[in-house]
Amino acid sequence: MAAKTKHDMDYQLIDTNQGLIDYTNQLKENNIRIVAMDLEAEYNLHSYGEKLALIQVYDRKNKILLDPLKINRRTLRLFLENYRVQKIMYDASSDMFLLQNSCDIKLEAVLDLRPAADLLDYEKRDLHSLINLELGMSLTKKSKFQKYNWLRRPLEQGALDYALSDVLYLFELKDVILKKLYENKMLEEFMRVNSRIQSRDYHKNSDDKHKKVKGFRELSSTEANVFKQLFETREKFAEEFNMPPHNLLSKDQLFQLINDPALITDLKKPKRMDIQDFSRLKKAIIKVLKDRRKR
Repeated sequence: MAAKTKHDMDYQLIDTNQGLIDYTNQLKENNIRIVAMDLEAEYNLHSYGEKLALIQVYDRKNKILLDPLKINRRTLRLFLENYRVQKIMYDASSDMFLLQNSCDIKLEAVLDLRPAADLLDYEKRDLHSLINLELGMSLTKKSKFQKYNWLRRPLEQGALDYALSDVLYLFELKDVILKKLYENKMLEEFMRVNSRIQSRDYHKNSDDKHKKVKGFRELSSTEANVFKQLFETREKFAEEFNMPPHNLLSKDQLFQLINDPALITDLKKPKRMDIQDFSRLKKAIIKVLKDRRKR
């Protein structure tokens, strides 16, 4: 399906399994061995959990948007785990982490340009700054879409323009950066870093999520145990109602309840939860706090 954004940016939307299979075969038939790629995702901002929402691909000729909400994982895996097609990306680690843990997909054949920004010691190391500095192109500010809901359908055309703009200049940026790395005798080190990025284990231990909250390691063993139970209670209800955990209890509130259980009376009912379910949540929290006092 061909379409255009408001800036007349031609793109092809692929939202079926067969459509992605056909595109993958097209790459093979045309001997295309390298594409530029980026992802958009939901990170506990509008709903519960981390979810892949959009994949942008550019092969120097075609601008492709893949809809992972409509394409099954098996078909996505055939494309993303295809080691015969190299994927130029920027700061790929978070995307590899997302794919591994939310889709059970191991992204293969990645050329991540982000390490080059460190090796070449750029003052500003985000993708848009590098594109502006090296290619003279000023792109839409990322902040405008930092809180965008990429799971919504249809996606706004401005969002599609923004998403595609991140991949359209990766080929040119790659050529400029690799040339600089070669001239500065840094190319081999760049390839070593990329190899480490590719071989890293991106599996996460879901049992350790609470330990990553800032301030957790400063708690006593008793407080840490209560925090863990409060955190897990929050996660359980957030998943049940498909809402961001912070909409139920902020991280600050988790810590405050440990020190002052009476603050349970200050909790506000989330808009997406009725009175009965909110009461159920409060009872679960109170139980955790009462069990602490029994120890």
